[in-house]
Amino acid sequence: MPFDPSSSVSSSASGSGRSVPSGPWRDGDFRRLWAGQTASQLGEHAGLVILPLIAVLTLDADVGRLGVLRAVGQAPALLLSLLVGAWVDRWRTRTVMVLADFGRALALGAVAAAGLLGVLGLPVLFVVAFVVGTL
Repeated sequence: MPFDPSSSVSSSASGSGRSVPSGPWRDGDFRRLWAGQTASQLGEHAGLVILPLIAVLTLDADVGRLGVLRAVGQAPALLLSLLVGAWVDRWRTRTVMVLADFGRALALGAVAAAGLLGVLGLPVLFVVAFVVGTL
């Protein structure tokens, strides 16, 4: 069957002369999902970089303590993934994603609050790393 250009949707099909994006970008739900996941991944990866930097620059942590910090952050994947996965599997995916991102933001915000209050130490970073790893 030959290609019929009149049957396809043009990228400038709007009457106002504006360009209308084609593909998944036309779907508002997709754009919201993409923006939310981008923010989530940015926050998650920033946490992976920021926690060790705080440990080294402000708490003078050595290599061994950084290894423990990283292990504490990875431990929930080993210890809790099956139990928590089965538990949240009954929830709506969107609810789980939003609550996990909100919880991660609160945990990382607690590091900033602890630093401002002068109570920041490696135990606080270990707890935050475990919480972030769980979420």
